[in-house]
Amino acid sequence: MVRDSIAEVDWTLVLTVFLVIFAFRGTASATLIASATIPVSILGITLPMGFVVDDAIVMIVNIVRHREMGKSKLQAALDGANEVG
Repeated sequence: MVRDSIAEVDWTLVLTVFLVIFAFRGTASATLIASATIPVSILGITLPMGFVVDDAIVMIVNIVRHREMGKSKLQAALDGANEVG
C-alpha cells in the first residue's frame, strides 16, 4: 500500500514536470519559474510531515516511559503530553 502510494507520487511528479515543460515552453522564464516551484512545493510538504512524525515518536516514547514507571494509561498519556507540550 505504501509502495503503491509512492509509485503514484512518482508518476504524478513525472507527469507534472512533463506538463510544465511543454505547457510553458513559450518563454524560458515561465518554464524555469514553474519548474522551480515543484521541488520547493515537495520540500514544503515534506518538512511539516517530518515534524509531525518526530513529535509522534517523542510522544510515544514519553508515554511508554511513564507506563514503565507504573502509571496508568491515562496518567502516562497526560504526563507524556505535558512534557512534549
